[in-house]
Parts: sequence; C-alpha cells; structure tokens
Amino acid sequence: MKSLRESVQFRLASASFPTTHAPHSRMEPVGMIFAGFLLATTTMFIYLLLRP
Repeated sequence: MKSLRESVQFRLASASFPTTHAPHSRMEPVGMIFAGFLLATTTMFIYLLLRP
C-alpha cells in the first residue's frame, strides 16, 4: 500500500512539471490512463464505504 501511495505521489509530482520536457511527452497517455484508473478505484472505494 505504501509503494502504491509513493507511486501516486511520484505521478502527481511528475504531472505537475511543465509539459515542455520532451521525454515526458510520450508518457502523457499513460498518465491519463493511470489518472482515470485511480479516479475509478477511489470512486468505487468511496461508494463501498458509503453503502449501508
């Protein structure tokens, strides 16, 4: 769980950098897919927590 959190923080830190970096331009779709997956998992987790 800690490694997942560290990878999320690393992804957020790398995403906050300016997009002028050439090597990171090809990693943009991967970041978008990862963000969508993270949003879906957190939404499902919150839904399971709030479900009576």
